[in-house]
Amino acid sequence: MAGAFWVTGDVNIPAQIVLHGLTGPIEVAGTTYNGAMPGFGTQLNDAQIAAVLTFIRAEWGNDSPAVETATIEAAHAATAFQAEPWGDVADVPATDAGTASAAEQS
Repeated sequence: MAGAFWVTGDVNIPAQIVLHGLTGPIEVAGTTYNGAMPGFGTQLNDAQIAAVLTFIRAEWGNDSPAVETATIEAAHAATAFQAEPWGDVADVPATDAGTASAAEQS
């Protein structure tokens, strides 16, 4: 996860992955993995998800800012309709319409 755009960029991308899960290919440090990660949005509360993401975004050589609980609350509310894991990291929505999607950031 060191330097991965989907970890260090728009915080909504890793937030959505942790909230809802992800299936299919994802690239990490030049290696493509094709697996499944379950969502943790029903097992962890928003503060716990913010803490996990803050850790991930600050470790392994990453230097991204902390994630606020309010950010996760907003991400949760914005995708309350999402019942299944995201099918591709490129499908994960950015924070707002003015921010590039995951596909556009790669």
